[in-house]
Amino acid sequence: MTDLDIRKATKDDVPAIVALLADDLLGEQRESPADLTPYLAAFDRIAADPHQHLLIAFRDGQPAGTLQLTIIGGLGRKGTTRALIEAVRVRSDLRGHGLGSELILDAIDRARREGARIVQLTSDAAREEAHRFYERLGFVNSHAGFKLDLGDQVTAGGEAAWFATLPTMYGAAAALFTDEQGRVLLVKPNYRDHWSLPGGILEHGEPPAAGCAREVAEELGLSITPGDLLTVDWVAPEARRPRPIVHWIFDGGTIPAATPITLQAAELDDYRFVDPADVSDYVPPVIADRVAASLRARKPLGSCHVPIDKLGGCGASRHRRGTYLRARL
Repeated sequence: MTDLDIRKATKDDVPAIVALLADDLLGEQRESPADLTPYLAAFDRIAADPHQHLLIAFRDGQPAGTLQLTIIGGLGRKGTTRALIEAVRVRSDLRGHGLGSELILDAIDRARREGARIVQLTSDAAREEAHRFYERLGFVNSHAGFKLDLGDQVTAGGEAAWFATLPTMYGAAAALFTDEQGRVLLVKPNYRDHWSLPGGILEHGEPPAAGCAREVAEELGLSITPGDLLTVDWVAPEARRPRPIVHWIFDGGTIPAATPITLQAAELDDYRFVDPADVSDYVPPVIADRVAASLRARKPLGSCHVPIDKLGGCGASRHRRGTYLRARL
């Protein structure tokens, strides 16, 4: 026998036990000694359960080994009480000196005193050397063990259910282009009775700036890197649209006169540059407000929020929309 001092662990022993658990190839991948928060919470649950025995062994006053013993009542085998041994560790520099045997035998003795008639243990399938150690102590490899890790499944399932309850919104992105005279580029969709800024609905998971660049390439044949975000416009649900929609308007810059524009024939009939004062003749008030806000945001005004009743043409819906401006400083 060795000079081991084996006792039930206290909360002060948790750092040492976690260090022991992490002291092998498998443990170092599973454990996180740098953050003891989950371990301390687990210790409180263990300490509150009289059927749990978390043991720690000391040699020469230093932590040398640990295991967890669980007493399990049951109806099987005429109401036989079982004991389960798990998380057996001996400090790596002390292995091969009989400490593990003494630790296991101590646990078996404790189990017997608790009325257990069978002691069983679990060991990772990769720990072949440990399996031979247990067989030398009289344990028989009599059952195949199976494990289902519920941690990620429960968390993922719970999060998925929570996300499914959250409100959702549609997203769209467009670009504000002007020519050298400051006129705004508008396009005429063949599926609407009004004009609009070049842009469209974002695809699933698509960032607004990327969506803006994609729509501009599709509709105008121009390859751009969107500039500053000028306007974010939230619009409430309507009869035909059951969810809110958020529009991101990016600065497309100035288009030189000689720039070739290739319209997307499947969706657009025409394009033209329109004086800012005449934009409202081509687009509905909601888009006119959006264009006015974006033109203002191009100026060095600083960041600001423009209440909807401050933008012409949409006073009746002031409580249903909010337009935010971001200007270059």
